[in-house]
Amino acid sequence: ATHTPYTFALAGTGVKVATTTTVTSAPNPPAYGQSVTLTATVDPITATGTVDFSADGNALADCANVALTGSGDNKTATCTTASLMGGTHTLRADYSGDANNQTSAGTLQQSVQNSFTGPSATGQGDLTATVSGGGSACNLTQAAFVTPSSTPPAGYTFPYGLPRFTLGDACDGSAGTVQVTYPTALPAGAKYWKYGKTADNPTAHWYELTTATLSGNTVTFTLTDGQKGDDDLTVNRSISDDGGVGVPVAGAPATGIPTLSEWALLLLTGLLGLLSWQSGKIKKRWSV
Repeated sequence: ATHTPYTFALAGTGVKVATTTTVTSAPNPPAYGQSVTLTATVDPITATGTVDFSADGNALADCANVALTGSGDNKTATCTTASLMGGTHTLRADYSGDANNQTSAGTLQQSVQNSFTGPSATGQGDLTATVSGGGSACNLTQAAFVTPSSTPPAGYTFPYGLPRFTLGDACDGSAGTVQVTYPTALPAGAKYWKYGKTADNPTAHWYELTTATLSGNTVTFTLTDGQKGDDDLTVNRSISDDGGVGVPVAGAPATGIPTLSEWALLLLTGLLGLLSWQSGKIKKRWSV
């Protein structure tokens, strides 16, 4: 953290005392969507007034006009925010000053991981989505776990709902890697389905992302701005993802070796019995 130096002025001269403001945060770095506590410390102990916090020059709405409190060697102003996007940010705390103390400011570099953990939309445990690559400024700007907004693909269901996220700021056209971790091992027959446009169908629809790798309880795949898998299929320095693991519905038709129904099995058993009886009669005739 950085701060400005301060000096003391003689009382009664009408000259305000210089102050210092330092800012700290915890945790640093947090995951995307995780709350971060910001603390501004102002010296000297005579300081009163408020502190405004900002990130990258933009005011943090939930951290404005925070009153200084405390006693002893310094005064502090504390607030909590969960509005920071993925990537690295410059946090700033501006002390307002008062009748006897000058204004001052402190800054801090704050990192936010491009990783998001939260409960599945279906109550089946927590999911974690982690993103890397896509450019140095290709970061999580939105993330949530939701239920499908359209009917799932025929014969499939989404028992964990869908991870929905957007990568923004400045994705540079290189591939970004996404890994989604599920609370339990994925069952046989599971596939990763995407909902969006494709080159051969400009209307949003479900399609299997065949490049996705399913292993244990994780799915790994890559996304590139404007290419298949980016929901809007547009080169706009942003990647939108809406997809999830689809599991075959119990009792749904499945490809594989055909099987006989219960009635067919009974009929086959009867025919075999009849053939066996006929064979016995023939053998008896020959033996007479």
